Amino acid sequence: MNVIDIMTRSPKTIRHDATLREALELMEEVGCRHLPVLSHEKHLVGIISDRDCRLALNSPHIMRERWQDEAIINQTRVASIMSP
Repeated sequence: MNVIDIMTRSPKTIRHDATLREALELMEEVGCRHLPVLSHEKHLVGIISDRDCRLALNSPHIMRERWQDEAIINQTRVASIMSP
């Protein structure tokens, strides 16, 4: 078996400056758990996973009330939580 046999030929991608909300919505829309992250020049700069998103929301370093999740989802950029 070769990579070409199992790879996704035209994967959905997300920009590095997109918000966590945009990443979560795209993952839900497409039905995937990982998205390649592209720079403005369309170069691959990383990958973001559903786990990265969960960790951003449940970070022990963030002391907040649950109502603040909405602000985190709207303000957190993909580049700050993706894996390079």
